[in-house]
Amino acid sequence: MALRNLILKFRMNEKENAKQFMSRMYEALADEYKFQGICYRDLCFTLAILVGKKLLLEDKLPHIEQIVVSDARTRPLIPVRYNNVRWSTHYVCICNQSAWDPTLGKPEPVSSYAQKLLGEYLPLLPFWTTEQLKEFNPIKIFVNFD
Repeated sequence: MALRNLILKFRMNEKENAKQFMSRMYEALADEYKFQGICYRDLCFTLAILVGKKLLLEDKLPHIEQIVVSDARTRPLIPVRYNNVRWSTHYVCICNQSAWDPTLGKPEPVSSYAQKLLGEYLPLLPFWTTEQLKEFNPIKIFVNFD
């Protein structure tokens, strides 16, 4: 049930632009991560897709990149804002040399993104192209999420 409620928070509002959506998600993540320490698998990927879809609607050309660690058990990714959360991989929407990550709440230059998010420099690696993002139907995210 908690996952269902979280997914419902992340549904897109047609009137929101990408920045407004990120701001709303920033607050939703505060509820989920900061107070509960919940870490759903693929949540950041879902958010990267949704932010990317918003940017596509604004006639921009986003793509998705990832930060990966080889052994998350000994060295997980720990976001500065939520030190009770552990990731093995983190996905983010990139557009016009900015990382659009709801974890930060506003676009951050790619050059300082990992430092701001994780407190250390880690490289971003390509994951999904703009074309793959265009082709993906986000309705798949909200089907069978119980």
